[in-house]
Amino acid sequence: MVVYQLVGSEAVAGREGGGRVATREASAKREQIIDAAARLIHLRGYNSTSIEDILQATGIGKGNFYYYFASKEELGFAILDRQATRFAGKVLRKAFEASRNPLEQINAHLDLLLGLVRKSGCR
Repeated sequence: MVVYQLVGSEAVAGREGGGRVATREASAKREQIIDAAARLIHLRGYNSTSIEDILQATGIGKGNFYYYFASKEELGFAILDRQATRFAGKVLRKAFEASRNPLEQINAHLDLLLGLVRKSGCR
């Protein structure tokens, strides 16, 4: 299970009961792994991307990978969590401005979703 702890002004994920102290360097390395894996999964798909592919893309060793993630599945959930957080924080806020009536909000939301799909090249 992934838990979040507040370190300074940022939330850093770690495994429940892990007891390790999160550092900025550890957080940056974890984000580097998430970035590389997200790119690979976007291009190849989740099932076609192996941990070995992610290790090659990041230049880290297998032990280092497992320090940050218990499994490929946990990494996948971290990618989804980050994307959902970014989406909610940046996109939804714009679509659901209080100054718009509900129909305008729904239309703005659908326009944003369609724009994201087109921009990402997702099929």
